Amino acid sequence: MKDQAKTKQTLIGELASLRKRIAQLEQSESERKRAEEKLKAAEATYRNIFMNSQTGLFRTEISTGLMIEANDSMARFAGFKNREELLSSHFNIAERYIDPEARKRMLAIINQQGYCDNYEALFRRNDGSVIWIRLSTKLIPDKGWLEGVAEDITLRKNAQDALQENEEIYTRLINTIPDIIIRMDLDGKILFVNDNTLQFSGYLREEILGRNMINFIVPEDQSRAIQNTFLMMERRLGPQEYRLIMKDGRVIPFEVNGDVLRNEDQTPFGLVNVCRDISERKQAKEALRTSENRYHKLFEHMGSGVAIYEAVEDGTDFVIRDFNAAAERMEKIQKEEILGKRVTEAFPAVSHFGLFSVFQRVWKTGNSEDHDISFYQDNRISGWRENHVYKLPSGEIVAVYDDVTARRQAECALQESEEKYRTLFENAGEAIFVAQNGRLVFLNPMTTQITGYSGEEIASRPFVDFIHTDDRAMVIDRHTRRLRSEEIPRSYTFRVLCKNGCLLWAQLDTILINWQGKPATLNFMTDITERRKAEENLRFSEEKFRGIASNLPGGVFQFFARHNGDMGLNYVSENALDLLGLPHDPEQFFPKFAACIAPEDRERFFESINEAIRSVSRWSFEGRYIKPTGKEMYLRGISAPIEIEDGLIFNGVILDITDRKQAEAEKRRLEERLRRAEKMEALGQLAGGVAHDLNNVLGVLSGYSELLLAEIPEGQKSRRHVEKILQSTEKGAAIIQDLLTLARRGVILEEIIQVNAIVSGFAKTPAFESIRDYHPGVSFRVECNPNLLNIKGSPVHLEKTLMNLVSNAAEAISGEGEVTIRTENRYLDKAIVGYDEVREGNYAVLSVSDTGAGISAEHREKIFEPFYTKKTMGRSGTGLGLTIVWGTVKDHNGYIDVSSRMGEGTTFTLYFPATREEPAAPPQQTPVERYMGRGETVLVVDDIAEQRDVASGMLTKLGYRVHSVSSGEEAVEHLKENRADILILDMIMAPGMDGMEAYRRILEIHPKQKTILVSGFSETDRVRKAQLLGAGAYVKKPYVMETIGIAIRKELERC
Repeated sequence: MKDQAKTKQTLIGELASLRKRIAQLEQSESERKRAEEKLKAAEATYRNIFMNSQTGLFRTEISTGLMIEANDSMARFAGFKNREELLSSHFNIAERYIDPEARKRMLAIINQQGYCDNYEALFRRNDGSVIWIRLSTKLIPDKGWLEGVAEDITLRKNAQDALQENEEIYTRLINTIPDIIIRMDLDGKILFVNDNTLQFSGYLREEILGRNMINFIVPEDQSRAIQNTFLMMERRLGPQEYRLIMKDGRVIPFEVNGDVLRNEDQTPFGLVNVCRDISERKQAKEALRTSENRYHKLFEHMGSGVAIYEAVEDGTDFVIRDFNAAAERMEKIQKEEILGKRVTEAFPAVSHFGLFSVFQRVWKTGNSEDHDISFYQDNRISGWRENHVYKLPSGEIVAVYDDVTARRQAECALQESEEKYRTLFENAGEAIFVAQNGRLVFLNPMTTQITGYSGEEIASRPFVDFIHTDDRAMVIDRHTRRLRSEEIPRSYTFRVLCKNGCLLWAQLDTILINWQGKPATLNFMTDITERRKAEENLRFSEEKFRGIASNLPGGVFQFFARHNGDMGLNYVSENALDLLGLPHDPEQFFPKFAACIAPEDRERFFESINEAIRSVSRWSFEGRYIKPTGKEMYLRGISAPIEIEDGLIFNGVILDITDRKQAEAEKRRLEERLRRAEKMEALGQLAGGVAHDLNNVLGVLSGYSELLLAEIPEGQKSRRHVEKILQSTEKGAAIIQDLLTLARRGVILEEIIQVNAIVSGFAKTPAFESIRDYHPGVSFRVECNPNLLNIKGSPVHLEKTLMNLVSNAAEAISGEGEVTIRTENRYLDKAIVGYDEVREGNYAVLSVSDTGAGISAEHREKIFEPFYTKKTMGRSGTGLGLTIVWGTVKDHNGYIDVSSRMGEGTTFTLYFPATREEPAAPPQQTPVERYMGRGETVLVVDDIAEQRDVASGMLTKLGYRVHSVSSGEEAVEHLKENRADILILDMIMAPGMDGMEAYRRILEIHPKQKTILVSGFSETDRVRKAQLLGAGAYVKKPYVMETIGIAIRKELERC
């Protein structure tokens, strides 16, 4: 302001100097003509500056206030069109002051010092409107004049008043928020705290401001706080918990919501933390969103700058010829530094700014132009400028401009402040509302979100309607007393009735305010329902665990080792003595403790102590410990040394790690079980592949044998040979079934089975008679529960499993002994762990026990592996017996347990999930006439030629017209030109597309194509997927005429 005043004073002084120079020139007649020419040019220059200045310039009589000279800008300020209209109206500036004393005060200043700078006053214009003006005047004593500069500062005054009012409102709002609010710079230095910070911490404001935020955080949380601050620069972290230190030494946990303050270009310039005391509401669900408070100063409004330019090189550039003080101040440069320089050199961004083209147009046309407010920036200066450019008679260009940066910043600051606090209000994490005359007259979105009511519903009803009936009297009483300015607590809790019928607990923080000229309350309501629940849970938890804290496992000790070799205990806790079972005698603790270390660990125990003493390092030991009572446990001892004058002190703890050791052993056991399962899976895959290939070969033998048998009359000798071949294929099929069981592909869990029936049926089989005959010294006992629950499974596989177990049990007995087969129902309410882990549930249990030699632990881990046997070579089967048992049990979703003692015998216990379903009636043999063909067309799709031939022969014999192809691709191509009433589709074909893909392609051609699915494996997921697409029954290879014939007939008759 002072520099601007000097600028205007300089302008007035130059005018005075000009008059003095004219007087001097008049004294010299010989130079009169030349002086007159210079004088005219100077007068024209400064007259043009005077008339075209954006600032009002004037001259008045000091005694009367009558305006005797003014420029157009001054006329416009006063409410006139131009200076002529102003001067002709005999305008008296003394009469235009709203406060007549204001002019008297200004004249007093002028009489005292001869001038008055930047004097602000309210001024009435010619149309009656009132504006703020700023005057800078100088006394011309010999003339009795006042000459000066006037500026309209009404907009700036209004912006300042509005900004100050908003800042006061939002500062009061921030100080009413019941949280600590701290604003910092990017280094963490505290720049601002709200009043609540002082109340919480006990510090004075001057004790906080300027200090680093990290100094108020407990040391344990400081590194995390620093790390989170860096992360917060990249992304919003959400609430964090830190412990803050109060002035009286108290440490209080706070939930801290931090955020980065950024400029409009997203450049960070500060940090803000909103800290909520969570010592009493640590589990509160809602947190107050971060708020910020920024204060901006408006730059002082600066006067007009004036620069005179001379065109060079036919107007392609302009050289600076003169520069006034206001311009110097605005451009931060001295006149001497730029006079004579080209404008493009002094102001490199002038072309981009748009002013250079204005210079050229004005120079060419002579018409003045205004260059609207624009932003100028180069490496030296930046700011908003408003320019008026015109041409002098001399041909020079004059730019009269103002730095309006302060005005623009004030407007932006006002808008930003309003937007910022509107965002704070609308996005606050708690309900904020104003209560007046019994209703809520102003509320934020969170109020509707918490209550479930719309803003209109809330505003239309008294606020007590939303309060629980038991709490209404209390709330009304406090609200009424607060309106009377009585001293009552500003925070209290009550229950709120939500729209959905639920109740929630709310905490209300309220203050008395003036709303639209009447008393009201500003309220901050937080949903503390979860906090109330958390407090109840916390009280219960504290009571529950208070007793536990005094009985924590482990013990504490302090051990000394002096330089002279002495060692002993300074202290041992009662818990340690109780844990170790030693007498409460600290002096005898060490020798008795060492004596209880297991012999195999004792030497290592002493070595660990000696090494820790020798190297002055941490002591750590784990080992087996045998209490004086004989009970074994595992201990871990750890301690760290502290050097003292005559030796070392070891402070440490002793922990019971028995459970951990047991867990580690259990982990190793589970890993071994996993290894076994993976091994079984790999072998199963190998067995499955072999079984598939064998099944293809066996299917051909079986199929052709069945066809051949049908063609040979009874009584012929060759018929007996074919029957022998069929019997051999049945034995081969049993071997393949074993392989499929091993591969986990052979069991179809469709039948409801009574295990007792399996046991009784097996006892009547030749296989059981063979076992009994081979082991005459072994007796067999059967104990079946008559009320045994049914299971789902495969009778063939279960009988094979029972045969393998009974055979193994008998062979385990050397000489005389007993094998017991037992069934029972068993319900497990929790899992049991043995060889296999059996889950809880209802089970039908089958067990086979023997009184043989037993199985060693080493061999027990391998008995279910394929081809593993301890039997005599050549006396037993394939070596797959127990592997088949394992596979069958797993295919039935069951579990198996093995218990054995050397010399006492072994028990295999099989758990099968029980079902309440009842068995279906046994199937009846179907006469061949029921499934004969009627001339329908069948397409056989199989990658094995022999299988195609067998299937084609059977179906031809049944009366069908048969075609066959060797792949899915051929089937698709065949059906593009031909139709088939039904397909026989092999699900596994290689190479090329498998049955599933072939069926999908065929459906694209014939969407209703009937199909029978076949495979050497049990039903798979891909079979079920094909059936979901429309395929019919699934038939397991090898082909059997009755089975395939019935399946085809049913599918053809299916609608």
